[in-house]
Amino acid sequence: MRKHNLDKHIEFRTTVCSAIWQEGSSQWKLSLSKADDGGDGASRREELFDVLISARGFLTTPKWPDIPGLGDFKGKLVHSAAWDHGFDYAGKRIGVIGNGSSGIQILPQMAALPGTHVTSFQRGPTWIVSRMTPASLLGSDDPSFNPAYREEDKALFRDPVEMKRYRKRVQSAINSSFKMVRAPAMI
Repeated sequence: MRKHNLDKHIEFRTTVCSAIWQEGSSQWKLSLSKADDGGDGASRREELFDVLISARGFLTTPKWPDIPGLGDFKGKLVHSAAWDHGFDYAGKRIGVIGNGSSGIQILPQMAALPGTHVTSFQRGPTWIVSRMTPASLLGSDDPSFNPAYREEDKALFRDPVEMKRYRKRVQSAINSSFKMVRAPAMI
C-alpha cells in the first residue's frame, strides 16, 4: 500500500452508515462516522461520490455461530473478522470453526506455530472454484494457471488494445465463476 502511495487514498476507522442514491445529481450520498482517536466519540459527516464500490468483502462484521455453550467458554474467542493481532497463538490448543476462505487461510498458519494443537470443526466439505487456464484464451493448450507465454502471445501483448482485450477476457472468465451479482432485468 505505501509502496505505491495508495495509503493517501484510504480513510481508516470510518463506518459507512448509509449510502443513498441522489437521482437529481446522479451521485451517492454517504453518511460517514469516523471513530474519534480520543476514544469516546465519533464525528459524523456526509459526502457525495460519483462512483461507489463496495470492496469490503463478506466477513467484515463478526457473526458467531449458534453453538450451545459458546457464550460460557472461558478461553480466548477470536473471530476472523476481528482478528487479535496482539495475542500469541503459539503453544495453544486451537479450535477453528468453519472452513470457508478465512478458515482455509487461518488453519495452516495456526498449525505452523510452535507447540500448537489445531482441530478443525466443519459442517461440510470445502468447495473451491476451479481456476481457469489463461493460455486457453489465446488458443494454447498450456494447462498451467500461470503459463509461460509463447513469443507470438508476447508480440500480441505489445499492442495495448490487444493486451487490454486479453486482460478483459481473463477477468470475464474468472468473474463468470461467481454468480453472486445479477444484472438488472432489461425491460
